[in-house]
Amino acid sequence: MKRFNRIRDPEFEVTLDELPWIPEEMKKSLSAIVAFLMKSFRRDISQIGLYGSWQRNTADRESDVDVVVFLTHELSWFDAAKGTLNRSKAHKDKLCWHRIEKKANAYRLDSRVYSIAFVTPAMLEYYSVKGPIHLQNWVYAIRNCHSLWKGESGLAESGTAIVEQR
Repeated sequence: MKRFNRIRDPEFEVTLDELPWIPEEMKKSLSAIVAFLMKSFRRDISQIGLYGSWQRNTADRESDVDVVVFLTHELSWFDAAKGTLNRSKAHKDKLCWHRIEKKANAYRLDSRVYSIAFVTPAMLEYYSVKGPIHLQNWVYAIRNCHSLWKGESGLAESGTAIVEQR
């Protein structure tokens, strides 16, 4: 059986009052993962949110946990009008994000897999208009995620993410 790092005292606890079906060990794991992401990228992210089946209360106990990280900056390889401009640079960033996801999963308390998506405003704009229907639905879900942490003010006041829609 895989051993997990125990979470001693997360810097803060995520508030999931609006999602009473979230198990306590998952709440602790989310607190630790959000703390790790905040420490690692504080200036580069504006918000961290929970979306997908756990937000909608349609997950079973073994379902992956979908987390989204909103980047504050655009990426040189992606354009809101044209999409991916440089696949090689995009691939390198995706590999880097995968390593970050693996590190974040090392902080979990439970055995669930925490999938982390990194998005920019340009990606949300592009995929909401020009993407295939499954990506348009994905953007809708992300824009309506349950906010776990929000920029300057720390924890989000409301459970719903506030993402500028263009």
